[in-house]
Amino acid sequence: DVALTGNTINLISGVVSNHFIGGYAYPDNSYSVTNNKVFITNGRVGPENGAEALHGYVYGGLSGGSGAAAGNTVTITGGQVSRWVYGGANIKTDNGGGSADNNTVIVSGNAKIGYGTGTQGIEGGLAKGGSSPKENHVIVRDEAKIGDNSDAGGYVSVIGGFGMGTSGAEDNIVEIEGGTIGSVSEQRTTQVIGGEGAVAVKGNKVVISGGTVYGSTPYSYINSGIYGGFGDSSAEVTGNSVTIRGGTINAAHVYGGYSDGVTGGVTGNIVTIEGDPTLNNGLSLHGGGANSGATGDVRTGNTLNIKKTGVIVKAIENFEIYNFTFPTTVADGDTMLTVAVDTDLGSGTTGTLSLSASGVLSSLAEGSEITLIDAGSGKTISNHDELLGEKESQATASGGK
Repeated sequence: DVALTGNTINLISGVVSNHFIGGYAYPDNSYSVTNNKVFITNGRVGPENGAEALHGYVYGGLSGGSGAAAGNTVTITGGQVSRWVYGGANIKTDNGGGSADNNTVIVSGNAKIGYGTGTQGIEGGLAKGGSSPKENHVIVRDEAKIGDNSDAGGYVSVIGGFGMGTSGAEDNIVEIEGGTIGSVSEQRTTQVIGGEGAVAVKGNKVVISGGTVYGSTPYSYINSGIYGGFGDSSAEVTGNSVTIRGGTINAAHVYGGYSDGVTGGVTGNIVTIEGDPTLNNGLSLHGGGANSGATGDVRTGNTLNIKKTGVIVKAIENFEIYNFTFPTTVADGDTMLTVAVDTDLGSGTTGTLSLSASGVLSSLAEGSEITLIDAGSGKTISNHDELLGEKESQATASGGK
């Protein structure tokens, strides 16, 4: 098989009005596009106003046939791209499409992705039919801006791996270490997604340690948010995770997993809050979620890990397992998690709760009380008795008692 491999292109100034591609295999052939590299340090890719939907794309590797688009890298440290950046993409739309695995996109410095209107963003790996994208990696850091256009409509997405048609998404990761994702515009839908696919969506991750992630200001778009895994059609969404340990979260929703289909289950996903993030008080945490007509299981095995005190959110939903880990700074009277609405911890079913206080208890005086979940003024927590069981002597679930 022929391979288009090992090519490197650099943009250090000037304008590329159409696309900027490290390696490209034309449609309907079997050529692989692998290990190509794109570097952008300044300049612009796309038209000046960014309004043309078919211009302003960057690809580390692009395949239109059955060959793989794998192991490609795009590194952007400055300049502007009007529309989309892909580490690797296979755009053959039937079952004969090749894979898009192990691609990487790194956006840093003062780079700006998405300065026009319409849809824009980053995808580590894209497969439109056939193989599921696997082990792609997107990193955003420093002062990079992704979709920061307050006048634009449409949506901005940062996705580790996206499988369309008959493709799933497995073991992809998005890391937000800095920068800005989305804008304060009420007209934009903003998504950060570890992996999205139409069949199995599993093992994908989002890790946020810095930067700012927006959603639409009035929180009117259900699809605005942060998702470990997102299932189109009736995909099974399992074993995905979102970890937030820093940065500012101005989005409306965090989902370990979500199904946009009718029957796909959303199970075994994880949401973790730790470190020192700033969370918008309107934020809701979901172990699993689905559209309004869905019938699949969205709770079993979904886990909420709270590893810091003073977490305040609007709501928590569809978790079966609750793990609380006391930080070393915990003190008498602290509350781990506060929710602003009436909360049902188990929808009438049983769940499990674990409490880790290793290395901390010796610093607390006898009789100290740490509240795990507080429903806030005038609100209630239901089904906490089934959840706490014997641990009720160690911890308090207030508001519902």
